[in-house]
Amino acid sequence: GLFGSPFWSARFFGTSNWNGGQTPQNGDSLVFAGGDGLLNQNDYVGLSLAHLSFAAGAGAFTLNGLVPTQETRITLTGGITNHSSQLQTINLAIDARGTEPQIWNGGTHGLVINGSAFFANDTYVELANQTRLNSSQQLQVGISGGSTLVVSGGSSINSSGALLGDAPGSSGRVHLLGPGTQWVNSAHLQVGGKGTGNMRIEQGAQVSNPSAWIAGGPNSRVVVTGPGSRWVTTG
Repeated sequence: GLFGSPFWSARFFGTSNWNGGQTPQNGDSLVFAGGDGLLNQNDYVGLSLAHLSFAAGAGAFTLNGLVPTQETRITLTGGITNHSSQLQTINLAIDARGTEPQIWNGGTHGLVINGSAFFANDTYVELANQTRLNSSQQLQVGISGGSTLVVSGGSSINSSGALLGDAPGSSGRVHLLGPGTQWVNSAHLQVGGKGTGNMRIEQGAQVSNPSAWIAGGPNSRVVVTGPGSRWVTTG
């Protein structure tokens, strides 16, 4: 569906918002275009999308939950792409699912995601080109399967702690690379639990947290390599 009608109703499920008068359905790809309805709300609980993008020439959109202070969780099986010359803001929790690689791409002007993110079984997600993920909750990667999160191109994560590889047989991998790429944890970072956790920091990327624990047996590890790369634990 293409969001860009001048008859904006402030909600995803206003039929006048979308080309063709069709409301979003599970499995759709949504494209936000133009300059109408820049502040809007996802009023569909449990919406699952194949892809979400902002068209070239789109204004600076802000996608909220049911009300601006309440996030509404969406499931995403494809990526997010900002083709516009504006910073785009998504105030929604996102469950990344599916086996196809996902790129959350900020383009030339960036993408901000304010909401918890869950990287489910066997997902591969890359935060690229100034994509900022701000989560007030614990970041979980590889809870009961094998999942990979890559952070590159000056992208960043701010989270309230993290857990990589929680359940038996699971694996959680986080790979940060490039100058300006960073991950700031305000709480404990656990690399490996009953499963295996791996974190790699290179090419000038940086990670910080008040405390950390590497668990999950001999296959769990943290690698910091290259000039300017840092892992700072203050506790």
